[in-house]
Amino acid sequence: NAVRAVAVGYDYAPIGYAAASVILLADGTVKITGGGNWFQATNSTVPVTVNGLANVIDIKGNATTCYALTANGDVYSFGRQMQLGSVFIPSLGTGVTDGSLHQPAKIDFPAGAGKIVALSSNNDGYHCFALDSSHNLFAWGYNVYGQLGCGDTIDRATPIFVASNVLDIFAGENFSYILKADSTLWSTGSSGYPQVPEYDYGSIWMNLPNIKRSTFTQISPHHCPNEFMCAKSMGRCAS
Repeated sequence: NAVRAVAVGYDYAPIGYAAASVILLADGTVKITGGGNWFQATNSTVPVTVNGLANVIDIKGNATTCYALTANGDVYSFGRQMQLGSVFIPSLGTGVTDGSLHQPAKIDFPAGAGKIVALSSNNDGYHCFALDSSHNLFAWGYNVYGQLGCGDTIDRATPIFVASNVLDIFAGENFSYILKADSTLWSTGSSGYPQVPEYDYGSIWMNLPNIKRSTFTQISPHHCPNEFMCAKSMGRCAS
């Protein structure tokens, strides 16, 4: 009776962290297997029910946090936030800024937000997107690469409004895409890790210079630069 499963976290043996599979059942309950010290106190080798979640219709996850969307539009998160230097990456979205193991807790959205209808996150990333019924986009979490699209590179511990007239969302590792109601495609963040050339993977910017941006910028999906899957000898992009 499973309807969706997501991979979350990663194994980190020195401190006993374990990656997990999180499973949504048709009856709206959520189960987890693995995840010891990351998403639940004790590692499990068979799926066990996640307490505190009911009427769930979708699940998403990133490197440190799992998110659950309920039928009435509420969003819950659970997991453990990653420490980076002297601070913790606020991926939970509930306002806490520590590295404790947190059980499911409801995320509060800004006043005026509508019913949340969609979530997006990436199991290599540390941020999350939420889309409401009025096509407004909210974001929270890690933002050093500008991936939240809010105009700066400051992490956010709770959701903030970042865009309107949004139809579809994709939160990547250090970049993000949105599709707007007028069928235009927009991106924010960084293609890779510019400070490490071998990890700078192509370009998310299509027709624009490949630099880090912290605001959603319209790009052309019809134009493919040479560094993005292009067969140079043929003078055109590979399909």
